[in-house]
Amino acid sequence: VVRAHKYTFLLIASLFLLHILGLLWTQDFKYAMRDLNAKLPLILFPVVIYTMTPIKKQWWHFVRWSFLSATFIAAGWLLLEYFLFQDPSASSREMSGFISHVRFGLMLAFAFAMTVHGLRSKDLSPYLAILLNLVYLVYLVVAQNLTGLLLVCLILVFTLFSLKSASNKWYTH
Repeated sequence: VVRAHKYTFLLIASLFLLHILGLLWTQDFKYAMRDLNAKLPLILFPVVIYTMTPIKKQWWHFVRWSFLSATFIAAGWLLLEYFLFQDPSASSREMSGFISHVRFGLMLAFAFAMTVHGLRSKDLSPYLAILLNLVYLVYLVVAQNLTGLLLVCLILVFTLFSLKSASNKWYTH
């Protein structure tokens, strides 16, 4: 496991070094530095995750439930606000008023993946998972968030392939 973490860390660091190497061919250093500054947190987040000690199961459950609750409340509120209070001719991009619609779609796709994982590990009630994912999917469809919908489709395909792979291993032993 430690070796896998080391290689993941090296891969993430090499991606950032590749961006720095790309500075040799840039003509707009101001934009390049702004781009590197924007990507630095994307590189630091996995590095911090891989270098910290594993969190306790209780803390993981708290973080998971906080995230799932927040995304469910936000998506539900935005759906209600859109259907009850907003002008129907308004753009679907305006539906997520307090956050970028792409970023919110990514968060909903991640929440969808967390519920699928909760179902597979039997940590989550199937009824609750269906309710959460239904709200997430309705929001993504109504908001016409193609990025989030594409990621949800990829999550479902990955889950189906992993279930198929696990069932094949079951029969071969």
